Amino acid sequence: MDAEPVLRVRLVLTIIRKTGDRSAPSELVRRFADGFPAIWPGKRMPEVLHFPAALTLDGAWQAMHAKCVVIDDERALVTSANLSEAAHYGVAGVGARSAIL
Repeated sequence: MDAEPVLRVRLVLTIIRKTGDRSAPSELVRRFADGFPAIWPGKRMPEVLHFPAALTLDGAWQAMHAKCVVIDDERALVTSANLSEAAHYGVAGVGARSAIL
């Protein structure tokens, strides 16, 4: 992102509640936000959204499994496959891509 000033990145993530952690959802989000710059490669930060249902305390744990990439508001990929090198070579996922949005 630092090398491409016009590049916009938006991440929608699942923040994991560790077993036994009864912290308020806002506290979990704060901790994640405080630690995120240390793991992001670069100075420009992406827009980061989270999946709030994953932070409930009622025992009904949820996560968002879908992965989506949108390029220049013209092309999109939505998939269940993980977007990692390991997944690229050995783990199957199902997805769909658009030619033009």
